[in-house]
Amino acid sequence: NKSSNSLSVSSNLSRSISSPNIAQLLEKEMNGKHMDNIDTNEGKERSMTTPSQPQFDRTLKPAINREKLYFNDSTVIEDKVRDFCPVRSGGTSITGLKNLGNTCYSNAVVQCLLNTTEFSSFFSRNLKINKNSKYGSNGELVMELAALFRHMAYPSFYTMLSAKDFRQAVSKHIKDFVPGAQQDSHEFLVKLFEKLHDDLNESTKWDVINTGVSEGLSLDARAMKFWKQHISKNNSIISQLFEGLIVNTLSCLKCGEKSDSFEVFSCLSLPIGNSRTTLTECLNQYFKPERMSGETAWECPTCKQKREADKRLQLWKLPKILIVHLKRFSIEGRYKLRTYVDFPINDLPMRTIQSANPIQYSLYGVVNHFGTLEGGHYTALSKHIKDFVPGAQQDSHEFLVKLFEKLHDDLNESTKWDVINTGISEGLSLDARAMKFWKQHMSKNNSIISQLFEGLIVNTLSCLKCGEKSDSFEVFSCLSLPIGNSRTTLTECLNQYFKPERMSGETAWECPTCKQKREADKRLQLWKLPKILIVHLKRFSIEGRYKLRTYVDFPINDLPMRTIQSANPIQYSLYGVVNHFGTLEGGHYTAFSHNQNKYKWHKFDDQDVTQTNPAEVKSESAYILFYRCC
Repeated sequence: NKSSNSLSVSSNLSRSISSPNIAQLLEKEMNGKHMDNIDTNEGKERSMTTPSQPQFDRTLKPAINREKLYFNDSTVIEDKVRDFCPVRSGGTSITGLKNLGNTCYSNAVVQCLLNTTEFSSFFSRNLKINKNSKYGSNGELVMELAALFRHMAYPSFYTMLSAKDFRQAVSKHIKDFVPGAQQDSHEFLVKLFEKLHDDLNESTKWDVINTGVSEGLSLDARAMKFWKQHISKNNSIISQLFEGLIVNTLSCLKCGEKSDSFEVFSCLSLPIGNSRTTLTECLNQYFKPERMSGETAWECPTCKQKREADKRLQLWKLPKILIVHLKRFSIEGRYKLRTYVDFPINDLPMRTIQSANPIQYSLYGVVNHFGTLEGGHYTALSKHIKDFVPGAQQDSHEFLVKLFEKLHDDLNESTKWDVINTGISEGLSLDARAMKFWKQHMSKNNSIISQLFEGLIVNTLSCLKCGEKSDSFEVFSCLSLPIGNSRTTLTECLNQYFKPERMSGETAWECPTCKQKREADKRLQLWKLPKILIVHLKRFSIEGRYKLRTYVDFPINDLPMRTIQSANPIQYSLYGVVNHFGTLEGGHYTAFSHNQNKYKWHKFDDQDVTQTNPAEVKSESAYILFYRCC
């Protein structure tokens, strides 16, 4: 039962090499008995049972793989042969990792890292190791993880592999992680990241002492300077994907003196309490201002003595991959919190003080712990992101978005893609700020994708209390429009999408003038339209597990679209429609497309191509619309 805060002793959880008996551990804990009193006869009986000898077909073993690793001066470090003791599947498979004796903590983490495709794909390259690092593993952990990822990559032909070489590298280079001992998966992840970062850090300035961050600058300018100094010394796949920045502000309650410091993080460790809660509530509690008094009072530099102060943490930069650690273990109280924390699967909105517009995160991996503080077992739930494999049902809109991303990366002619943008002055007009943002974006993103398909939206938040306004800018290559349940038109869907929205309750805006959450109006406006406008009609409800068959009437010859730059509309003509027939679980895609050379519409159903008339283009199956600027 998800609402329960405890795990039943009669759990049907399968026995694991990672623990003598999890259900028994729980029963002892609940009865207040110490671990030392656990009867181990059951484990002895198990070891005395002689299993039948397994049969192996040696012809199914993979060919010997020699993995090459390079120092950053291209010197080959090693050329190693490995045997993963694979269990071969009958066809393509998702690969599991054998428990080698309490290695479930690392197995679970590795599975989630494998499905962090931005991370695991990095290890498929010729990896270059920073041989100047004093604290890395001399590339050994990188090498073993790369070899493991290569053999686990989907589609794999193995149902199970043994990560023996990886385990040996972990015990060799990460202190206290010795074979056979119970370990904590979060601690392992943190220490693994540290070693991988030291091995893969491409910076040559890691030993340079940073210059001070001037107090005369604005908070945003100081944070930007700190971040630039940090990444000039820390440039690895770890820092690029997983690191963000928190601003820690202390405010003296006596004289009003403020002091800001900056903290780089790769994981948010959140207290969860004893009562059922949500991830949003945990995040709000973590970032809630805290009163510092008594022993924790602040040594105010102006008052020159300890004063009561307010401490506040704020996000300045969010990472591409956000890792959240739920603090379930109380070391002082020697117990585990079994609190149920409800978390979103598809949309977790996270805001920074740089922008009022939230960044949306989607869940793709969870590491679970079953047991007690003394011992237990780890499992992982993970979504395979690299889903576009032969034979699987796919979503055409998702495919289009990901195809555009890959093509843009391949064709991007800019040499400034890694340059950090300068701030956009609030003193400029909205149009001037939008222009500056767009120029900065295009200086880093110059491909046929950005030139044809990208536009710009202005997101404006207006405080209903004091009137404060804040603008942020969003680049888009596709407009995804909710369509509702009743027959409608594309114009009505667009009007609904750009209609002002009231932000209140949990979504209330943190007004920088009021310095607290306030009701606000949120409004999206088009600043720049693309040459090719792609419209995605949101027919699939993942939460409700159903498909909307709403008929959306859309124009074929003239779709007027306006921006805030001009009252004169830009006219678009339809030239392509992708249709979906079926349900959320599966179906079939077809297309209508207008041939500019023959001035005719055709229907494409895989290999079957037939000429059609414009009236047949409109249907309740229309899913993606392609419009060209006239």
